[in-house]
Amino acid sequence: MVEAGWDTSNLVALADSGGNGILCESCCDENVGEDCEYCTDTPLNYYVTISDVLICDGCYVTSGDSGNHYDDFITINGTHTLTQQTNPCVFKKTMGASGTFTQYDNTDCTGAVLGQLIQTQIVFTLTVSSGSFSLAVDNNLSPAYPMHTLFLGSGSKSGTNCTGSFPTISNSITSDACSSLTLPAAYRGGSATIAISE
Repeated sequence: MVEAGWDTSNLVALADSGGNGILCESCCDENVGEDCEYCTDTPLNYYVTISDVLICDGCYVTSGDSGNHYDDFITINGTHTLTQQTNPCVFKKTMGASGTFTQYDNTDCTGAVLGQLIQTQIVFTLTVSSGSFSLAVDNNLSPAYPMHTLFLGSGSKSGTNCTGSFPTISNSITSDACSSLTLPAAYRGGSATIAISE
């Protein structure tokens, strides 16, 4: 008869042999099987499909009588494969990205350059727990500048551990900041669906 406990050779949780639904315990006395960090059914990949995210493109007049110009910003719409990280609750994808933001001293985006940022990288991060999940898409800009969040959404999920059904989530970033004088942002709106790889 197999006793409830932790099988260190295979690193899987052993069910209670009596069928009483008692959770096994690890050597650290933590319940196993309740949260994603202990689950044995963690998929290696998630498929995240993003759609209808809008991108600033061209010249926009700011409130400071200057012009914001956006050029060649890569879309984040499409299906992305996020892979499991060291923390089994976190899944990520990092990709190179194009996009140049330039602020000019004239409203028609000509004249002296007041500042310029180049988008170099986009990072997709999915965090999953037994009953909820969140998705964040951020970018890296050069020269060094605080990372911008392009997509942020969360929701409740059905099922146990890391499996189950994920509802469609909306991007909480909806404001049009293309013409912002101080915090310009190239992405807004859209939604995302999440599926587990088989």
